[in-house]
Amino acid sequence: AIDYLEELTTRFPDSPKIADYKMKLADLYVKEGNNDRAHDLFEHYNQFYPSDNKAEYAKYQALTAMYRQTLSTDCDQTETETTLQHCKEYLENKAYVAYKNEVETIQTACQNKLIDKEVYVFNFYVQQEQYEAAHNRLKHLKDKFATNTELKPRLMYLECKLAQRQNKNDL
Repeated sequence: AIDYLEELTTRFPDSPKIADYKMKLADLYVKEGNNDRAHDLFEHYNQFYPSDNKAEYAKYQALTAMYRQTLSTDCDQTETETTLQHCKEYLENKAYVAYKNEVETIQTACQNKLIDKEVYVFNFYVQQEQYEAAHNRLKHLKDKFATNTELKPRLMYLECKLAQRQNKNDL
């Protein structure tokens, strides 16, 4: 079915049913596990048909496809940042309510993944006795995730860990 829908979308781009074909093709890409192509088609649909009744579904599917790409063990967090941007766009749209809880869950998971990466880098700097770099990483965490109240106790622990490694017990 994917081959036929790809053929239809390329040969008949002016067809009045092209939007439906692209939506079906994107759904098939999801089932196949081709999240990159699914994301592109869903995002395209949402941008070109923002008032369509399937626009919210397309936006949600676009961000979940991008989120599935973040689940690899790759150190690059570009997809995670992009997924957070999609979550923000979804949550800012007052008309979108059907998948709000799911999007908030994905948003939290992405924030936690970014925080964990920063903590990993912090720990590396502490281990290498690069205390200034570790301190800068903590400052970056505080600035970037200032609204995350669950992070504050963790930051306090990391500050204490850094102070202890620097023999600054008075801190």
